[in-house]
Amino acid sequence: MNSSMPVKYAVTITSLGTSSVIVLPKPILDGFNLKKGQRLEVIVKDDGIHIPLTEQNVSVTKTRNKNYEEKTSG
Repeated sequence: MNSSMPVKYAVTITSLGTSSVIVLPKPILDGFNLKKGQRLEVIVKDDGIHIPLTEQNVSVTKTRNKNYEEKTSG
């Protein structure tokens, strides 16, 4: 997805066992080459949720998570 204009999609929150999940539309999955079971980093702020999707952070690492927590907790 290389659009400079934002694209709006409606997503659904549904149940999966005892958890809730957000279902992403196929064009988003295909556009960012996201695969079932892939782990993503989710950043929660007062104004919303952000899922950064770059080559470096599509696969979350413990070091990256630790660095993010240190930056946001102090």
